[in-house]
Amino acid sequence: MKFENMIGRKLESVALDDGKGRITFTFADGFARSFGVEGDGCSTSWIEYLEMPGDIKGATLLSVVASAPITQDHPGHDEENGGDSIEVYNTAFRTDRGDIVLEYRNSSNGYYGGYLVDA
Repeated sequence: MKFENMIGRKLESVALDDGKGRITFTFADGFARSFGVEGDGCSTSWIEYLEMPGDIKGATLLSVVASAPITQDHPGHDEENGGDSIEVYNTAFRTDRGDIVLEYRNSSNGYYGGYLVDA
């Protein structure tokens, strides 16, 4: 995923919707960009949490760094209800006031994964 159109802009706000399905970055110049999560094949993805510095308004977005997923196996988990493997993803939106960290997860049989998508 490309984030170039966000880099160098000053943030107005960052909001996670009530259903934890979409995160929206709104910038001081009026530009906004939203992301959701999706899973491949027979898997389920969701946003687990959002961590932010205390006062993000006016912070400049410097870069975006996505980490490799960490897999957590859960033997015996009912595959009909999401699978037996959970992958944990972190994407850090680095600002001049600290990182905005989005953690999202994907549950599957271990073969599928999840990813951020434009929403």
